[in-house]
Amino acid sequence: MLISHVEKEILNIASNDLKGSLSIQLAYSGGMDSSCLLDVLCKLKQKIGFNLFVTYVNYNTSPYSLDVSRYVKSLPLDIVKTIKDVRIESQYNFESKARNLRYSIFRDLVKKNKIDYTFTAHHMADQIETLIMKFVDGSDLISMSGIRSEIRGVYRPFLKIDKKTIKKYIKKHNILYFKDPSNEDISFRRNKIRKMIVPIITNDIFFLNKIKSINRQSIDMMKKSGKIIKRDLRCSILECSSELGFVSVCLDKLKSYDITLLKLFLKSVVKKYFDIDSLQKSNSFWLECFTFLNTSKVGARFNFSNRIIFLKDRDSIFIVDNDKAGNKSKVKIHFSRENKLDLGTVSVVEGELTRASSRYLCIVSEQDFKNGIFARKWKYGDKVKLSSGSKKVSDLFIDSKLPLFKKNIYPVFENSKSEIIWIPGIYIKKKYNNLRQVVMEWEE
Repeated sequence: MLISHVEKEILNIASNDLKGSLSIQLAYSGGMDSSCLLDVLCKLKQKIGFNLFVTYVNYNTSPYSLDVSRYVKSLPLDIVKTIKDVRIESQYNFESKARNLRYSIFRDLVKKNKIDYTFTAHHMADQIETLIMKFVDGSDLISMSGIRSEIRGVYRPFLKIDKKTIKKYIKKHNILYFKDPSNEDISFRRNKIRKMIVPIITNDIFFLNKIKSINRQSIDMMKKSGKIIKRDLRCSILECSSELGFVSVCLDKLKSYDITLLKLFLKSVVKKYFDIDSLQKSNSFWLECFTFLNTSKVGARFNFSNRIIFLKDRDSIFIVDNDKAGNKSKVKIHFSRENKLDLGTVSVVEGELTRASSRYLCIVSEQDFKNGIFARKWKYGDKVKLSSGSKKVSDLFIDSKLPLFKKNIYPVFENSKSEIIWIPGIYIKKKYNNLRQVVMEWEE
């Protein structure tokens, strides 16, 4: 039964052009479930014909880890084996840290070895454990979708298989597996739930059906929400730049969401535009984010993660990769067709033009250009000279309704004396009537 079930799963996901060149990575732990799946995959490897990779992450928590490592090394030569020795110093939130590290290793190996799919041995009892944990945590309905059978190249072919079936297979085929002593430690939350709560739930038809019903509702809601988000990703993104590391999203659209849809939409945005996956945040975090979007003032900032920040503008939210946005400092403008800056390019030509009709053209004397014209970002306290007095550059930005994010990276041009001579489309200090002149043109 197990072999035919997994064979069907593989053939369902592998298109005809992959057969014969298919690569599967097994996330191996040494336990009963993954040892069972290993045996099944080894048998199917001969029948279907695919490359099998076995990856074991050794956390060095007990002698058990060494036994598993030795066993992995002893597997047949036609299996590509990887053992990653890691250590997690802090025991605080060990399970979550271990999981994040483990899946990061799997993803790296997928890229390195061009692996098609990663298989894990999660089964029906694991699904019930996860749903109970979510229920105990007070998770929203979306989170009650539990373990998914497939997500971003990770497949769980055993997810509809009960533990009894796995135990029967292990016994029938005399499969070697290892018992992890840490599974007996109820200081780990999952172990406590597995040993103390799961038996009660699984033996009570009412509670078990209730959990399954919530799970089905969650999956249905995920499907409906997915269609909404797919549509909104097309129509709610106002502007984006991978080079500058920002996305501008319609604020009214974000305000129209409840917390659940907001959570799904923002996760989709950071996955699509910043390649950030598996974002784990608490319910209180999402409530704080929801409050920020709906009640904060223009100019407010929200730290979404160590890398991503939100900046609130008048009609939009700028989602910014803080590691990439506006990295360029002061640069000298050269006599070239293209001087690349953060938001665009400056083309420079020599000519005898005495009058510029566009606010995106600036004329300087040839001598001033030789002395040096520099582009930089706005800084606090910047002022420009007017025919009567001066004005703060920040006020010019407000008058021009420049988006908040662009304010921080919009080009300000100055001469060799550090005098601001040009802010494209916003300010020009003077025009030269000399015969020898240089024309700069800005294009965003």
